[in-house]
Amino acid sequence: MKHASLALAMVGLFAGASAARADDPVWDATVIAAIAEGEVNVHGGPGRLYVVALVDGFKEAYPDIKVNFTGLSGRDAIPKILSERAAGVYAWDVYIGGSSSVMGSLKPAGALAPIRPALILQEVLDDKNWLGGFAAGFMDLEKTYMYGFQAEVTPTVLVNWDHVSRADLKTYQDLLKPQFAGKIVWDDPRLPGAGSAAGARFIYNFGADFLKRLYSEQQIVYVANLRQSAEWLVSGGGVGQYMIESQHSLDYGALWSAAVGLTVASAVLYALVGAAERVVLGRLSDVAR
Repeated sequence: MKHASLALAMVGLFAGASAARADDPVWDATVIAAIAEGEVNVHGGPGRLYVVALVDGFKEAYPDIKVNFTGLSGRDAIPKILSERAAGVYAWDVYIGGSSSVMGSLKPAGALAPIRPALILQEVLDDKNWLGGFAAGFMDLEKTYMYGFQAEVTPTVLVNWDHVSRADLKTYQDLLKPQFAGKIVWDDPRLPGAGSAAGARFIYNFGADFLKRLYSEQQIVYVANLRQSAEWLVSGGGVGQYMIESQHSLDYGALWSAAVGLTVASAVLYALVGAAERVVLGRLSDVAR
């Protein structure tokens, strides 16, 4: 664990990277030590947006410190981190991710260090710079290990209105209607991520009985691939919906046929692309001669 780089990265990522403060000898010493270490290992979310938000400003303010940034979802990154720890490898300085993955996996494993001792600048601790004050940002009951520095409005349910009547779905309670049984795809709540967070919001707002009924009565399809669930939502039918309906009607022959159909279609498309590629390469070869 690189303690000086950790302290510097925590401040830089939470409050925006700040230049070294001549009037704060502790901060100046931290910057000097971090530059001597030379790098900091940071985990964040996938996508360019997280690199811009978490890395670019820090690198501009501290060009002498290399940021080794890895962007992965928690469900992909945490098993690797826990395996490393089991082997005695402690490679990460800063972990930034969703609260469900952190609180459900990293915290019980003892993988988190207290955040507060790593925060040095008073501007980071100033209540006026935080929604509800600095202390309100802690996500764990101990107010020690996980800090929520980002707030946003997140839709709990996404609906394709081309296939659902607005008159039939006006409130969350309407999700319990029999007509929606077998037509709900849910990011697997047994895994860290958006699915478990959605379940937590349902419990908080509507109680455990609502969530229990939703799980037990609505024949929900749980998917661990967000791209797949997005495709099913957008298409509202086709092979994706056919597979869902086959699963819930226990028509495994139809389900298998749909899966085979997808595989065969993919193989045919691949063969066609390969053939076209060979033709083009052949023509280019003729031109070259």
